[in-house]
Amino acid sequence: YFESFMRKVVLPSKIVGVYTIYDSDNKVIVNIEAEEEKWYVVANKEYSVFLDGQQVLKPALSEYQTYLLTGSANKNFFLTTTPVYSNTAALVKSSTGVISCGRDGENDIVFQNQYVDPTMFRLTKTEAGWNLQVSSKKVYVNDKLFIGGYLLTGDYIFCFGLKVIILGENVQITAIDNCCSLKASSFLSMGKNSIQNIKPKYELSEDTSLYDNDSYFLKAPRFITEGEEEELKIDYPPEKEEKEDMPTALIVGPQLTMMLSTVVSSSSVFIRYAEGEVEFDKLIPTIIMIVVMMAATFMWPSIARAYQSKKLKRKEVKRQKKYKEYLEIKRKQLIEVKEKEKKVFIDNNPSIQECKEIIEQKKRKLWGRNIDQEDFLSVMIGIGRIESKIKYEKPKDGFRLEDKDILTKELEKIFEEAKYIENAPYTYSFSENYLSAIVGDVSQCDKFIANIFLQIMAFQAYSDLKIIVFTTKENEEKWDYLKTLPH
Repeated sequence: YFESFMRKVVLPSKIVGVYTIYDSDNKVIVNIEAEEEKWYVVANKEYSVFLDGQQVLKPALSEYQTYLLTGSANKNFFLTTTPVYSNTAALVKSSTGVISCGRDGENDIVFQNQYVDPTMFRLTKTEAGWNLQVSSKKVYVNDKLFIGGYLLTGDYIFCFGLKVIILGENVQITAIDNCCSLKASSFLSMGKNSIQNIKPKYELSEDTSLYDNDSYFLKAPRFITEGEEEELKIDYPPEKEEKEDMPTALIVGPQLTMMLSTVVSSSSVFIRYAEGEVEFDKLIPTIIMIVVMMAATFMWPSIARAYQSKKLKRKEVKRQKKYKEYLEIKRKQLIEVKEKEKKVFIDNNPSIQECKEIIEQKKRKLWGRNIDQEDFLSVMIGIGRIESKIKYEKPKDGFRLEDKDILTKELEKIFEEAKYIENAPYTYSFSENYLSAIVGDVSQCDKFIANIFLQIMAFQAYSDLKIIVFTTKENEEKWDYLKTLPH
């Protein structure tokens, strides 16, 4: 026993070799040495070994014994020996909801050991679960020193070889031969007050199956969901038709020439009027014709320019409308392709909750990834923006007289949208990055690593992957959940 934790040493069935037990400072306390087909306790020179109150220099190990190791620096340790597998156990249920254990005969579990207190611990069944109260620092739960609190199903109490396992409403007591007895009135269905050897109810024949069909799992072939490589091709917008400005002289020139010819031809009428040969009323048609010609000379060019400008505007509106409709069709196609690609990512990288269901319900995807597949040891580490696999053919921007117009900018927006997929599983490959470090808040890192291991357990079979953890003694408890994995 150590101050805050227990150190276990499992001796082989073949008695050979030397096994050392260290203290919390990694200093040798005792050696367990094989000699003449027996195991012996050989203490460090700083420690003395006591058995049944008597100092013994080199005691032989025997099952269900407790050895006291006393040190010069007031360091005392207990060495308790128990078999790896015990056949003395009982599954019982308390009749009162309270189970007490100690050396005193009034306890529900009477434990005869000189180092055990009169009442070593007390288990009380409440609505919240089993509550454990201890009398001294000699009781361990899950190999850790326990000072009191609630226990969960699967937790086990250990005290000088006595082991009590919590199994829901019941408890299983693995006891020491001839040293532990149960009070019959304290437990239901207890015919005798001593722990009985567990014997099978019937003999199994060679053809008897130990497991039912639900206990087996057959790994199914994996059908990988792969997205087809899509190509996106978008034509460049038609060039904007620009207004061609003609010099004013070229526009007004023809009209001005006609007007001058009319004036010249009409000048004879004015000459005759000046000589008194023609009355004024005969000049009025000529004057009107000249005025109209002059007005037409300056008005028609303006009307022509206005018409041309209006025509260009209609063409531009039509150009933008048609091309935007074309871009909208391409954008919808792009969204469909991206959604299909995103669905493939989600299907190949399920959420943490789905991974849990895959394991618990033994779904088809369990252990589906093989070591030769691209996504082996690939895990989802979050949701975010990922690069799309869409191939797009960007039209060549050839020589253009004018700068890029608004339609060209709309085209570039679509190509930018095609580069990424939003809110998709963001993955990280441990096979490609064989050395990785996770840095951050300890509690957050622990959750993050647990999620990674859950995905690894769900998709990688134990035949392709082995998990080895190197850690400190202080952090050893964090990784206990990995010990039961087939990996």
